[in-house]
Amino acid sequence: MANMYMKRLKDRWIIYMKDARLNGVSVELADFIKHSIKQGRVRYVPEYEALSVESEEELLSVSLSVDIKD
Repeated sequence: MANMYMKRLKDRWIIYMKDARLNGVSVELADFIKHSIKQGRVRYVPEYEALSVESEEELLSVSLSVDIKD
């Protein structure tokens, strides 16, 4: 995903996401994300198993050399 990045803080991962739609999301996962979100809005559409995330995050682009990526 081009509109998501993560960073690790000790024993947890922080996920930053800029306006995204995730397809094939179960109701249980959607509920977990809704209860875990710290900023932004989440809307789940059960008919399409789609989760819509709206946030104020800025887009982030990172380029890595092949050596670092491997």
